[in-house]
Amino acid sequence: MMSGNLIHLAAYDKIGGFNEKPFIDYIDHEYCLILHINGFSVVRAYKTLLFHKVGDLMERKFIGKIAYPANHNPVRLYYQARNRYYLKSSSGKRYPEDFIKDRKAFWKCVLKILLFEKYWLRTIVMICRGISTLWCNDFSSLPIL
Repeated sequence: MMSGNLIHLAAYDKIGGFNEKPFIDYIDHEYCLILHINGFSVVRAYKTLLFHKVGDLMERKFIGKIAYPANHNPVRLYYQARNRYYLKSSSGKRYPEDFIKDRKAFWKCVLKILLFEKYWLRTIVMICRGISTLWCNDFSSLPIL
């Protein structure tokens, strides 16, 4: 998550900074993959606190379980889908285990959207548009990792 990142400036300069073409979502994922490819380590601080509102989380119960749909703006999910599949197409073969986890998280998100969100159809349409943007080669100008 870009919020709360601490960045080593020498590493940032060496790899040329962030690829800003994805615009929103997955910029940080790509940055970490490029760091790894260039021999840098990425460290996570799990016990830190960061108050950061992502979407409009709400608690919902379904068949005895609790789910937390994010209720993102549909346009945000367009970018998430587009950038997720761009990153997978550019570096999924190099890091398959990461993309298996990401694919599971994606389908879990889609299920929550279908089950709990008010504007589920608009959101699913935007996700499909995001994926189709990549399939139509609208992302061809982005570099391949």
